[in-house]
Amino acid sequence: MASPLEKRLPIREEPGLQRWIWRCERLGWVLLALFVALALAGLFASGGPWAKATRISDDGQLKVDYERFQRRGAAATLTLELAPGVNRVGLDERLVADWTVEALYPQPLRMTSSDGVLWLELAGGTGSNRVHLALRPDALGTVDWRILRPGQPPLELSAFVYP
Repeated sequence: MASPLEKRLPIREEPGLQRWIWRCERLGWVLLALFVALALAGLFASGGPWAKATRISDDGQLKVDYERFQRRGAAATLTLELAPGVNRVGLDERLVADWTVEALYPQPLRMTSSDGVLWLELAGGTGSNRVHLALRPDALGTVDWRILRPGQPPLELSAFVYP
């Protein structure tokens, strides 16, 4: 009777190859977990903490809330909050060119365009003015734009638009 070591196995074992496959499998699990964690954090425009951005002007008179990561063709929002007494704000031509403005509320008293800026004249009130824009991105990649106020430095903003 032949010993078990002398018998030929039907499948040739290669322990080195098996260890390499296991390492690749563990790497795949780590990458999958990392991808899920980044998605939950908002990197892929899913509404996590990284997806929302808030910028405040140096003088504190303008606050902008927007979505840092967006999808092309999907609805996005931009909210401008102006301090009391500030009732004129300008939207850069990049914002108007790279997004479709689907809604703007409350409606401004007057809109004018000059030098690539769409100026919004808002109704003055005792409280702060809020302007909400419903946008739909048309561009892809990183898009930079500015929010302007008369006599003040522009507020620089940036968003990344996924396909």
